[in-house]
Amino acid sequence: MLLRLIFFVISFFVFFLRRNSFAVSLDLKIVYHIYYRKSIL
Repeated sequence: MLLRLIFFVISFFVFFLRRNSFAVSLDLKIVYHIYYRKSIL
């Protein structure tokens, strides 16, 4: 549970650090995919 929270916070940091819309959208897709697979497992 704690690891998921840390992972979520890191993803938000990456989102705020990178202001490029294309890079952010790509990162969000990758992060969401990884988070979704982890939540299933």
